[in-house]
Parts: sequence; structure tokens; C-alpha cells
Amino acid sequence: MPLPGNLLTTAMAVMPHTDVSRALEMALSLDVPFWPQLPNFSYYEDMYVQAAEHFPGIILDVGKRTLRFSIDRFAEEFEEALARFDDPDYFDISETYSAVYHRFLSLDQFFAQVNRPRGIHLCGNPDWDFLLNLDLEVLSMDIYTNAEIFSSYAASIRRFLDKGGLIVWGIVPTGMETFSQEDLPSLTGRLESVWQVLSKKGVDRDRLLAQSMLSPATCCLVNADKERTVERAFSSVNQMSRQMRDTYRLG
Repeated sequence: MPLPGNLLTTAMAVMPHTDVSRALEMALSLDVPFWPQLPNFSYYEDMYVQAAEHFPGIILDVGKRTLRFSIDRFAEEFEEALARFDDPDYFDISETYSAVYHRFLSLDQFFAQVNRPRGIHLCGNPDWDFLLNLDLEVLSMDIYTNAEIFSSYAASIRRFLDKGGLIVWGIVPTGMETFSQEDLPSLTGRLESVWQVLSKKGVDRDRLLAQSMLSPATCCLVNADKERTVERAFSSVNQMSRQMRDTYRLG
């Protein structure tokens, strides 16, 4: 299944919403929808809790919102987990651990059948050279914060694109204060300045655009206005995509 590019839109999963239907509506407002994780709706929706569901040794207290590891319980549960290692259904997320996930899948059975590409999202500033040389199809990152350092890895970015990789540029901030200081022209200029640097270092601009998507820069659960700024950021990503696709004649 070919990966979309051409500055279409998507986002990362964690959202501040407590209304499942509204969160799904926002997820589906982008060109490539995503499964929203809603830890403010339920502690079961926390990504660490979900990842730990079938891991031996985990002690979960939903009421206290704590997740702990017990070496004694690990020893008790390890053999059963190992015996089920080749049973992917066992390790899938149950409805208890994510009602949102199962509602997302129920929107269209296509989501349950698609042969998914491999990708990673990072909000921080890791070893970009290491990541860009992994066997990945998608790299999603916060370019709003990491523009200067990321653009210094032009050679690795070029190799990543040459092997068909797609970059998701997280350009629209979701924090209240930072978002209020930006507008579409400033964000567009910030992103295009990165592309100009890369172009000067030998990264083909047309290939870069064809293998790029746009997204919010990060997740955000702590805004005083709850989901309002996050939803405005989603809207800005869509507007920015439309404007830039028109500018670069991407159809």
C-alpha cells in the first residue's frame, strides 16, 4: 500500500478530550485518520497502560492511576506470556483497555485489515542519524522545536527519502501560549526555511514535498482550555496543507 505524501495531514494519537465522539471526529478531520488515545477519559486509555496490558509482572491500579512492576509477579506470569508469544490476538488491546480503539476500528473494517507500514513518532530530540538509517517507512517528528538540529542531518534525510521514506513534519504547536504567538504565515515560513536549508545541502525539493505530510508538533494534555487549542491546531494544519499544496501545485 503506497504511503501518501504531498503535504497531506495526519496527527499523533494522544489527545486531551473526554468526549470520545468528538475526539474521533477530530481524528477523521485529517487526510490520514488516527486512533486517538484519551487518558483524560480513562486511565485505561493511557498509552503506557495499554502497552502493559499483557506484559508479565504489571500491577495496575486504575483508581489511583498507577502502573507498577513486580518482579515476583513477573516470575509467575512469564511462562504463560511466553507460551502465547505466537498468538497475536492474545496481545491485542482488549475493549477494557481501549474502548476508543475498538470504536475507531468499527468505523470501517478496512482499518483492521490494512498492511501497516512501520513508523515512529518522537516529540523530543533523539539521535536523528540513527533513526533515519533504521528500516522505517515513516518518521513523524516535532520540527517546530527541532528545526535547526534536524536540518543538519541532510545526508541521512536524503538517504531516507531515496529509499522511499516519508517524513511527517510536526509544525503547528499545540500549547496555548506558543500557539497564540504564531499564525499560518509564520509557521509556513518556519517550515520552508528548513526545506531551503536541506535543498542547499542536496535534498531534492520535489521529492521532499512528494514524501512529506504535515501534523501538529506534539500532543498536549495540560492546556487550561482543555481541547480548544488542540482543535485549533488541527484546523491550522488543514489550512496550512491546503495553502501549501496550492502553492507547490501538489493537486
